[in-house]
Amino acid sequence: MPGYREMPVPEGGAFRVHPAPGALPRLTHDGPGRNRYDDPESSYAVRYAAANLTGALLETMARFRPAPQAEALLASVIGGDHQAGEADHSEPAAGLADWLAVQKVGRIRLIGPSRLVDIHDAALLVRLDKHPTVRAALEPSGLGTPLNPARLDEGVIRIGGPIGRDITQAVSRALRDWEPEYAGLAYRSRLDDEEWCWAIWDDATVEIDVEDLTPEHRFHRRAVHHAGRVLEIGLPAQWQ
Repeated sequence: MPGYREMPVPEGGAFRVHPAPGALPRLTHDGPGRNRYDDPESSYAVRYAAANLTGALLETMARFRPAPQAEALLASVIGGDHQAGEADHSEPAAGLADWLAVQKVGRIRLIGPSRLVDIHDAALLVRLDKHPTVRAALEPSGLGTPLNPARLDEGVIRIGGPIGRDITQAVSRALRDWEPEYAGLAYRSRLDDEEWCWAIWDDATVEIDVEDLTPEHRFHRRAVHHAGRVLEIGLPAQWQ
């Protein structure tokens, strides 16, 4: 077996932002999970973490990004009925304050000889391209043509949306099937190429320290400000 590139979590642990960072995600058993490297067969759970708190917040706060189409539609509905100086639309991140209030910051460390493979390793992508589950996700994706079928490569592994999620979840399953010595995989954030993230399988032995996410903590506040600035999200007053 070739030696694939590996990417361990930092010595101090990887960051997980979640109301219960130590808890395993619940398996729904009624279809694939919604996250990028969830098991499409819902037989194992995945914890997600990032090398930096900024990366973890970018990944989790992305749900609050303003949606230009929705904003334009709302503005057209409001039309000329609003008074001068009034906002044309409601706050895009209206639920962000409540969301931030219940989040905690976990630092995850893997215990024992737990190996995490870099999913961007070109040789690994070539191998996983042959897995039946990956082929079943690629073939109906519309990414290829009859003469040039879709293949798993760096460009494809970075695609978002429903098409990309089907493929990356198939990659997760393929890795578990064909490379069971790994405890999970490392991947670059699609929101910031410099931010490394991990998808860690539920059978990995971990140790997690937890603290509240709070604007009183300067490190937390700076990380939330960074995510808000990158994602163009207006922050609640207590986080200004």
